[in-house]
Amino acid sequence: MRKHAVGIYSAIPQKTNLHYYDKEDEKDFIVGGEPVKYIDEASGRGFIETYTVIYSRTGSPSYAVIYGKTESGFRFIAQTLPHADIFKEIVTQNYVSKPVRLRYDAKRNVNIAEIL
Repeated sequence: MRKHAVGIYSAIPQKTNLHYYDKEDEKDFIVGGEPVKYIDEASGRGFIETYTVIYSRTGSPSYAVIYGKTESGFRFIAQTLPHADIFKEIVTQNYVSKPVRLRYDAKRNVNIAEIL
């Protein structure tokens, strides 16, 4: 995965040239490995690369969004089902690299991940 961010913080524009960039970036502007192929309808086993928990307006967890790879190396995006036991664990422990069982829910057009 590649992550890039920029932040410009000021209420008053400065008299500077914002076209500056790092010379190292000019030499090797793509850092890391090749992009991973993505699968829309995931099934079988995979593992978690990163995740985030989505909370409701009442402050309780609704579901987790999981980004990971299948055993065959494809990237997937899935969500968990809203089980309170999952959230007790996932918000207090690191679940990166944990295995998941994947299935595609055609009615909702979403991949579902069950943490193993």
